[in-house]
Amino acid sequence: KLAPLIIATGFTPVYKVSNSCTGVKAVFGSGADLMMSDPAPGPSAKYATYFAADGSSTPCTLGPGGAQVDIGESDIFSTTCDGFGAPGGNIGEYLGPIQAMAFVVPGKSQETAITAEAAREVFGMGGGTATPWTNPSLYFVRNANTGTQQQIGHAIGVPANQFWGVDRGSAANVDALMKVITDPTLAEQAIGIISADYYDNDRANLIALAFQADGQDCAYLPDSTSYKKDKQNVRDGHYPVWGPLHFFATVSNGVPVSPGAQAFASVVAVPNVPQALLDAFIGASLVPACAMSVQRSTELGPLNAYAPPFQCACYFEASPAVNGAAPAGCASCTTANDCTDPRRPACNLGYCEVQ
Repeated sequence: KLAPLIIATGFTPVYKVSNSCTGVKAVFGSGADLMMSDPAPGPSAKYATYFAADGSSTPCTLGPGGAQVDIGESDIFSTTCDGFGAPGGNIGEYLGPIQAMAFVVPGKSQETAITAEAAREVFGMGGGTATPWTNPSLYFVRNANTGTQQQIGHAIGVPANQFWGVDRGSAANVDALMKVITDPTLAEQAIGIISADYYDNDRANLIALAFQADGQDCAYLPDSTSYKKDKQNVRDGHYPVWGPLHFFATVSNGVPVSPGAQAFASVVAVPNVPQALLDAFIGASLVPACAMSVQRSTELGPLNAYAPPFQCACYFEASPAVNGAAPAGCASCTTANDCTDPRRPACNLGYCEVQ
Protein backbone atom coordinates (compact mmCIF):
# COMPACT_ATOMS: atom_id res chain seq x y z
CA LYS A 1 0.00 0.00 0.00
CA LEU A 2 2.84 2.36 0.81
CA ALA A 3 5.05 1.47 -2.15
CA PRO A 4 3.08 3.30 -4.88
CA LEU A 5 3.07 6.47 -2.78
CA ILE A 6 6.84 6.31 -2.29
CA ILE A 7 7.44 5.51 -5.95
CA ALA A 8 5.37 8.56 -6.91
CA THR A 9 8.01 10.70 -5.17
CA GLY A 10 10.70 9.28 -7.45
CA PHE A 11 12.19 6.59 -5.20
CA THR A 12 11.94 2.80 -5.14
CA PRO A 13 11.39 1.14 -1.76
CA VAL A 14 13.52 -1.88 -0.86
CA TYR A 15 12.63 -3.38 2.51
CA LYS A 16 14.42 -5.97 4.61
CA VAL A 17 12.70 -7.65 7.55
CA SER A 18 14.65 -7.40 10.81
CA ASN A 19 13.55 -6.41 14.31
CA SER A 20 13.10 -3.18 16.22
CA CYS A 21 16.58 -2.87 17.73
CA THR A 22 18.22 -3.77 14.43
CA GLY A 23 16.20 -0.93 12.91
CA VAL A 24 17.59 1.42 15.57
CA LYS A 25 21.16 0.18 15.06
CA ALA A 26 20.85 0.74 11.30
CA VAL A 27 20.88 4.50 11.93
CA PHE A 28 22.39 4.94 15.40
CA GLY A 29 25.23 2.45 14.82
CA SER A 30 28.38 2.66 12.74
CA GLY A 31 30.21 0.82 9.98
CA ALA A 32 28.49 -2.37 8.86
CA ASP A 33 25.50 -1.57 11.12
CA LEU A 34 24.42 1.07 8.63
CA MET A 35 24.20 -1.35 5.71
CA MET A 36 21.51 -3.75 4.53
CA SER A 37 23.23 -6.97 3.48
CA ASP A 38 22.21 -10.25 1.92
CA PRO A 39 21.57 -13.08 4.40
CA ALA A 40 23.56 -16.28 4.46
CA PRO A 41 22.01 -18.70 1.94
CA GLY A 42 19.62 -21.25 3.37
CA PRO A 43 15.96 -22.26 3.60
CA SER A 44 15.23 -19.64 6.29
CA ALA A 45 17.14 -16.77 4.64
CA LYS A 46 15.21 -13.49 4.60
CA TYR A 47 16.21 -11.47 1.55
CA ALA A 48 15.39 -7.84 0.93
CA THR A 49 12.21 -7.15 -1.04
CA TYR A 50 11.92 -4.84 -4.05
CA PHE A 51 8.55 -3.12 -4.56
CA ALA A 52 7.03 -2.11 -7.90
CA ALA A 53 4.64 0.74 -8.68
CA ASP A 54 1.61 -1.56 -8.47
CA GLY A 55 2.57 -2.63 -4.94
CA SER A 56 3.81 -6.07 -5.97
CA SER A 57 7.06 -7.26 -4.45
CA THR A 58 9.96 -9.52 -5.40
CA PRO A 59 12.86 -10.82 -3.26
CA CYS A 60 16.15 -9.32 -4.39
CA THR A 61 19.85 -9.45 -3.64
CA LEU A 62 21.84 -6.40 -2.62
CA GLY A 63 25.26 -7.40 -3.91
CA PRO A 64 28.60 -7.88 -2.14
CA GLY A 65 28.66 -4.36 -0.73
CA GLY A 66 25.04 -4.27 0.37
CA ALA A 67 23.07 -1.02 0.43
CA GLN A 68 23.12 1.85 2.89
CA VAL A 69 19.99 2.19 5.01
CA ASP A 70 17.94 5.35 4.46
CA ILE A 71 15.29 4.68 7.11
CA GLY A 72 15.49 2.47 10.20
CA GLU A 73 12.12 1.36 11.58
CA SER A 74 11.37 0.33 15.15
CA ASP A 75 8.23 -0.48 17.13
CA ILE A 76 9.90 0.94 20.24
CA PHE A 77 11.83 4.02 21.38
CA SER A 78 15.54 3.99 20.58
CA THR A 79 16.36 4.31 24.28
CA THR A 80 14.62 0.98 24.92
CA CYS A 81 17.33 -0.83 22.93
CA ASP A 82 20.52 -1.50 24.91
CA GLY A 83 23.34 0.89 24.13
CA PHE A 84 21.40 3.58 22.30
CA GLY A 85 20.27 7.03 23.37
CA ALA A 86 17.57 9.40 22.25
CA PRO A 87 17.50 10.98 18.79
CA GLY A 88 19.25 14.32 18.44
CA GLY A 89 22.20 15.88 16.73
CA ASN A 90 22.57 14.07 13.43
CA ILE A 91 19.76 11.56 14.05
CA GLY A 92 16.15 12.48 13.43
CA GLU A 93 13.02 10.63 14.51
CA TYR A 94 9.70 10.55 12.66
CA LEU A 95 6.63 9.00 14.25
CA GLY A 96 4.07 6.90 12.45
CA PRO A 97 0.81 5.21 13.49
CA ILE A 98 0.19 3.48 16.81
CA GLN A 99 0.63 -0.25 17.29
CA ALA A 100 -0.69 -2.25 20.24
CA MET A 101 0.69 -5.50 21.67
CA ALA A 102 -1.45 -8.19 23.25
CA PHE A 103 -1.44 -11.30 25.41
CA VAL A 104 -3.18 -14.11 23.52
CA VAL A 105 -4.31 -17.66 24.18
CA PRO A 106 -5.55 -20.38 21.80
CA GLY A 107 -9.18 -20.34 20.76
CA LYS A 108 -9.94 -23.45 22.86
CA SER A 109 -8.81 -21.69 26.06
CA GLN A 110 -11.36 -20.50 28.61
CA GLU A 111 -9.17 -17.63 29.87
CA THR A 112 -10.23 -14.04 29.26
CA ALA A 113 -7.96 -11.77 31.32
CA ILE A 114 -4.56 -11.43 32.97
CA THR A 115 -3.16 -9.04 35.58
CA ALA A 116 0.33 -7.54 35.50
CA GLU A 117 1.07 -9.48 38.68
CA ALA A 118 0.12 -12.80 37.07
CA ALA A 119 2.01 -11.96 33.86
CA ARG A 120 5.14 -11.20 35.94
CA GLU A 121 4.91 -14.61 37.55
CA VAL A 122 4.40 -16.29 34.17
CA PHE A 123 7.04 -14.57 32.05
CA GLY A 124 9.38 -13.50 34.84
CA MET A 125 9.36 -16.62 37.05
CA GLY A 126 8.20 -19.47 34.82
CA GLY A 127 4.65 -19.76 36.08
CA GLY A 128 4.87 -20.87 39.69
CA THR A 129 1.32 -20.64 40.99
CA ALA A 130 -0.05 -18.57 38.08
CA THR A 131 -2.55 -21.25 37.15
CA PRO A 132 -3.24 -22.31 34.42
CA TRP A 133 -0.03 -20.90 32.81
CA THR A 134 2.54 -23.03 34.63
CA ASN A 135 4.28 -24.77 31.70
CA PRO A 136 7.03 -22.57 30.15
CA SER A 137 7.23 -24.83 27.09
CA LEU A 138 3.79 -23.48 26.21
CA TYR A 139 4.83 -19.82 26.47
CA PHE A 140 4.97 -18.39 22.94
CA VAL A 141 7.39 -15.45 23.18
CA ARG A 142 9.83 -13.52 20.98
CA ASN A 143 13.26 -12.12 21.91
CA ALA A 144 14.74 -9.03 23.54
CA ASN A 145 15.31 -7.23 20.23
CA THR A 146 11.62 -7.22 19.33
CA GLY A 147 9.18 -4.44 20.04
CA THR A 148 6.58 -6.95 21.21
CA GLN A 149 8.70 -8.38 24.02
CA GLN A 150 10.11 -4.98 24.98
CA GLN A 151 6.68 -3.38 25.34
CA ILE A 152 5.19 -6.34 27.18
CA GLY A 153 8.27 -6.41 29.42
CA HIS A 154 7.84 -2.73 30.29
CA ALA A 155 4.16 -3.33 31.05
CA ILE A 156 4.78 -6.17 33.52
CA GLY A 157 8.18 -5.24 34.94
CA VAL A 158 10.19 -8.10 33.42
CA PRO A 159 13.41 -7.35 31.47
CA ALA A 160 12.90 -8.35 27.84
CA ASN A 161 16.02 -10.53 27.88
CA GLN A 162 14.82 -12.52 30.90
CA PHE A 163 11.51 -13.90 29.63
CA TRP A 164 10.61 -17.51 30.27
CA GLY A 165 9.27 -19.35 27.25
CA VAL A 166 10.34 -20.35 23.75
CA ASP A 167 11.27 -17.74 21.13
CA ARG A 168 9.09 -18.68 18.18
CA GLY A 169 11.07 -16.54 15.72
CA SER A 170 8.33 -14.24 14.42
CA ALA A 171 4.82 -13.01 15.11
CA ALA A 172 3.60 -15.15 12.22
CA ASN A 173 5.07 -18.22 13.93
CA VAL A 174 3.45 -17.34 17.26
CA ASP A 175 0.11 -17.21 15.47
CA ALA A 176 0.66 -20.34 13.40
CA LEU A 177 1.90 -22.48 16.29
CA MET A 178 -0.72 -21.36 18.81
CA LYS A 179 -3.71 -21.86 16.58
CA VAL A 180 -2.97 -25.54 16.01
CA ILE A 181 -3.33 -26.24 19.74
CA THR A 182 -6.76 -27.79 19.77
CA ASP A 183 -6.44 -30.04 22.81
CA PRO A 184 -8.41 -28.17 25.51
CA THR A 185 -5.96 -29.10 28.30
CA LEU A 186 -2.93 -27.79 26.39
CA ALA A 187 -4.87 -24.76 25.14
CA GLU A 188 -5.67 -23.81 28.72
CA GLN A 189 -1.97 -23.81 29.61
CA ALA A 190 -0.71 -21.94 26.54
CA ILE A 191 -0.13 -18.18 26.39
CA GLY A 192 1.67 -15.92 23.96
CA ILE A 193 2.53 -12.33 23.10
CA ILE A 194 1.83 -10.82 19.71
CA SER A 195 1.17 -7.52 17.96
CA ALA A 196 -2.50 -6.61 17.61
CA ASP A 197 -2.45 -6.77 13.81
CA TYR A 198 -1.66 -10.50 13.84
CA TYR A 199 -4.34 -11.11 16.46
CA ASP A 200 -6.93 -9.14 14.49
CA ASN A 201 -6.19 -11.19 11.39
CA ASP A 202 -6.78 -14.48 13.22
CA ARG A 203 -9.50 -13.91 15.78
CA ALA A 204 -11.12 -17.17 14.78
CA ASN A 205 -8.19 -19.04 16.34
CA LEU A 206 -6.82 -16.70 19.03
CA ILE A 207 -8.30 -14.94 22.03
CA ALA A 208 -6.87 -11.67 23.32
CA LEU A 209 -6.68 -11.39 27.10
CA ALA A 210 -7.89 -8.23 28.75
CA PHE A 211 -4.94 -6.76 30.68
CA GLN A 212 -5.04 -5.12 34.11
CA ALA A 213 -1.93 -2.99 34.60
CA ASP A 214 -0.50 -2.14 38.01
CA GLY A 215 -2.66 0.57 39.55
CA GLN A 216 -5.72 -0.21 37.44
CA ASP A 217 -9.00 -1.43 38.89
CA CYS A 218 -10.12 -3.25 35.74
CA ALA A 219 -8.66 -5.26 32.89
CA TYR A 220 -9.01 -3.77 29.41
CA LEU A 221 -8.87 -5.13 25.89
CA PRO A 222 -7.28 -2.99 23.18
CA ASP A 223 -10.82 -2.61 21.76
CA SER A 224 -14.03 -1.54 23.45
CA THR A 225 -15.36 -5.14 23.23
CA SER A 226 -14.03 -8.49 22.07
CA TYR A 227 -16.17 -8.20 18.93
CA LYS A 228 -14.91 -4.81 17.73
CA LYS A 229 -11.68 -3.54 16.19
CA ASP A 230 -12.06 0.10 17.24
CA LYS A 231 -8.92 0.22 19.45
CA GLN A 232 -10.96 2.51 21.70
CA ASN A 233 -9.05 1.57 24.86
CA VAL A 234 -5.76 2.22 23.08
CA ARG A 235 -6.94 5.55 21.72
CA ASP A 236 -8.05 6.87 25.13
CA GLY A 237 -5.25 5.27 27.16
CA HIS A 238 -7.13 2.66 29.19
CA TYR A 239 -5.21 -0.16 27.49
CA PRO A 240 -1.54 0.58 28.17
CA VAL A 241 0.54 -1.67 25.90
CA TRP A 242 1.07 0.43 22.79
CA GLY A 243 3.43 2.86 21.16
CA PRO A 244 4.06 4.66 17.87
CA LEU A 245 6.10 3.26 15.03
CA HIS A 246 9.44 5.06 14.96
CA PHE A 247 11.36 5.93 11.79
CA PHE A 248 14.97 7.08 12.16
CA ALA A 249 17.22 8.82 9.64
CA THR A 250 20.52 10.65 9.55
CA VAL A 251 19.83 14.40 9.40
CA SER A 252 21.66 17.66 8.86
CA ASN A 253 20.09 20.81 10.32
CA GLY A 254 17.00 18.75 11.05
CA VAL A 255 16.53 17.56 7.44
CA PRO A 256 17.21 13.97 6.34
CA VAL A 257 20.50 13.73 4.48
CA SER A 258 19.17 11.01 2.19
CA PRO A 259 16.69 12.28 -0.43
CA GLY A 260 14.97 8.92 -0.14
CA ALA A 261 14.52 9.41 3.58
CA GLN A 262 13.13 12.90 2.91
CA ALA A 263 10.60 11.44 0.51
CA PHE A 264 9.61 8.68 2.96
CA ALA A 265 9.08 11.10 5.86
CA SER A 266 7.06 13.46 3.65
CA VAL A 267 4.55 10.67 2.99
CA VAL A 268 4.45 8.69 6.25
CA ALA A 269 5.28 11.09 9.09
CA VAL A 270 2.97 14.03 8.48
CA PRO A 271 -0.23 14.98 10.39
CA ASN A 272 -2.44 14.44 7.32
CA VAL A 273 -1.13 11.36 5.51
CA PRO A 274 -2.51 10.48 2.05
CA GLN A 275 -5.96 8.95 2.33
CA ALA A 276 -4.83 5.72 0.67
CA LEU A 277 -2.14 5.32 3.31
CA LEU A 278 -4.56 6.24 6.10
CA ASP A 279 -6.89 3.49 4.88
CA ALA A 280 -3.95 1.07 4.78
CA PHE A 281 -3.00 1.90 8.37
CA ILE A 282 -6.57 1.36 9.54
CA GLY A 283 -6.94 -1.86 7.56
CA ALA A 284 -3.71 -3.17 9.11
CA SER A 285 -5.02 -2.62 12.68
CA LEU A 286 -2.76 0.39 13.24
CA VAL A 287 -4.20 3.56 14.76
CA PRO A 288 -3.28 6.72 12.87
CA ALA A 289 -2.13 9.51 15.17
CA CYS A 290 -5.04 11.65 13.96
CA ALA A 291 -7.46 9.25 15.73
CA MET A 292 -5.67 9.32 19.11
CA SER A 293 -6.66 11.36 22.17
CA VAL A 294 -3.55 10.56 24.25
CA GLN A 295 0.18 10.33 23.55
CA ARG A 296 3.39 9.45 25.40
CA SER A 297 7.05 10.37 24.98
CA THR A 298 8.73 7.34 26.59
CA GLU A 299 8.18 3.57 26.41
CA LEU A 300 4.83 2.93 28.09
CA GLY A 301 5.41 6.21 29.94
CA PRO A 302 2.90 8.68 31.39
CA LEU A 303 -0.03 9.64 29.18
CA ASN A 304 -0.73 13.18 28.07
CA ALA A 305 -3.96 14.47 26.56
CA TYR A 306 -3.48 14.92 22.82
CA ALA A 307 -5.35 16.97 20.25
CA PRO A 308 -4.00 16.03 16.81
CA PRO A 309 -3.39 19.02 14.52
CA PHE A 310 -5.45 17.14 11.92
CA GLN A 311 -8.16 14.96 13.46
CA CYS A 312 -9.71 11.86 11.89
CA ALA A 313 -11.50 10.04 14.72
CA CYS A 314 -14.83 10.12 12.87
CA TYR A 315 -13.30 8.78 9.66
CA PHE A 316 -11.43 6.11 11.62
CA GLU A 317 -14.55 4.76 13.29
CA ALA A 318 -16.58 4.98 10.08
CA SER A 319 -14.08 2.74 8.28
CA PRO A 320 -15.47 -0.68 7.28
CA ALA A 321 -12.42 -2.16 9.01
CA VAL A 322 -13.49 -0.62 12.34
CA ASN A 323 -17.18 0.10 13.03
CA GLY A 324 -18.54 0.85 9.57
CA ALA A 325 -20.39 3.89 10.88
CA ALA A 326 -19.36 7.18 12.43
CA PRO A 327 -20.34 7.65 16.09
CA ALA A 328 -22.90 10.16 17.32
CA GLY A 329 -21.68 13.72 17.01
CA CYS A 330 -19.82 13.09 13.77
CA ALA A 331 -21.70 15.16 11.21
CA SER A 332 -20.93 14.53 7.55
CA CYS A 333 -19.62 17.37 5.43
CA THR A 334 -18.30 18.31 2.02
CA THR A 335 -16.70 21.61 3.01
CA ALA A 336 -16.15 23.48 6.27
CA ASN A 337 -19.30 25.49 5.52
CA ASP A 338 -21.30 22.36 6.32
CA CYS A 339 -19.86 22.23 9.86
CA THR A 340 -22.27 24.45 11.76
CA ASP A 341 -21.32 23.26 15.25
CA PRO A 342 -18.67 25.75 16.44
CA ARG A 343 -17.05 22.97 18.47
CA ARG A 344 -16.35 21.02 15.24
CA PRO A 345 -15.56 23.57 12.54
CA ALA A 346 -13.12 21.53 10.42
CA CYS A 347 -14.26 19.28 7.56
CA ASN A 348 -11.78 16.39 7.47
CA LEU A 349 -12.27 13.39 5.20
CA GLY A 350 -16.02 13.94 5.03
CA TYR A 351 -16.68 14.54 8.73
CA CYS A 352 -16.79 17.60 11.00
CA GLU A 353 -13.90 17.52 13.47
CA VAL A 354 -12.52 19.86 16.13
CA GLN A 355 -9.46 20.69 14.04
